[in-house]
Formats: sequence, C-alpha cells, structure tokens
Amino acid sequence: MASYPTLKPFVVHGHDHAFRDEVVAHLKSLGLLEPVVLDGVASAGRTVIEKFEEESAVCNLAVVLLTPDDKGTTSGGSTYNTARPNVWIELGYFIARFGRKTGQTILIYKQGLDIPTDLAGVLYVDATLGTADANVAKRLEMEIEAIALKLSAPPTIPSAVASGLSGDLKIEGVVRLTR
Repeated sequence: MASYPTLKPFVVHGHDHAFRDEVVAHLKSLGLLEPVVLDGVASAGRTVIEKFEEESAVCNLAVVLLTPDDKGTTSGGSTYNTARPNVWIELGYFIARFGRKTGQTILIYKQGLDIPTDLAGVLYVDATLGTADANVAKRLEMEIEAIALKLSAPPTIPSAVASGLSGDLKIEGVVRLTR
C-alpha cells in the first residue's frame, strides 16, 4: 500500500464519534501524517476559533464527515437531517482556503443527510457502509493519491506568461500569477 507522508489531514466532524474514529484509523492506515481532530487537541487558553485557525494552518488536506447529526425544519414545517453547524462552517473554510477544484477537501457522506443545494454537483465519498467496505476504501485511497500527485507536481507557468520570458528562470518562494 502507498504511503503519503506529506499529507496532513484535518478531520471535520459532528457527533458521530465512532465514524470519526473509523475514518481517522483508515487515514492512518494509508500512511498519512497524524490527522488533526480538533477536540483531541489541547485548547491551551485559545478560543475554539483560534484553536481551529492555528491547528488547520498546518494541514494540507481536509476530510469532512457529513453525518446526519441534527434535525432541521423548513418554514413549511418539513423536517430534514443535517450535519452540525460547525461542519458546514469548517467545510466552507476549507473550500475557500484550498479552492474547490484542488480536491484537497474530501467530503465523506453518510446516507440520511440532506445536502444543501449549493453543493449540488460536488462529488463525495458515500461511506454509509463504513471505511471497511472495499469500494469506500478504494475510493478514499484514489482521492488521496490524486491529491498527493497534485501537491508533488512542480508548478507550471501558463504558456501566455512563459512566451514572454527568456533565459534561465528560477522560482523561489510563493508565486502568484494574477490578471
């Protein structure tokens, strides 16, 4: 099995601690760095948001567990199952931080949860059967492998920019190309 010693996951979760622990164990079995699980980290005098910001800053992967922990009610009186509010907030944070198209935010879903329409079309791993299910395990490893490959690839310069450059180039530090 492959190992991913450059991937440091942050695990976002609600109240399904058994599922959280199962996913964390699976991530460790894939050879990732020790996952950050916020409630397992000392607060050390920090507020929750300070702890979240500081601990997530060292992570380059977010694994978001979407589990039906709460019940909501529409204005028409219909009820639905939803994830904890912190899960939606932290999901938004990581999508904004990593970008939606990088794949660095992996959504792991358990059936019985209503997904907001704003996430329509976003792919997720259906782990209702648990990570021991061969299809779930294969899908998670496939997603992690794709992320590891993207993060290890050397940066590329768009051809429009590169065509105006000549001579030997050396890139140091962070390069941001904007229009």
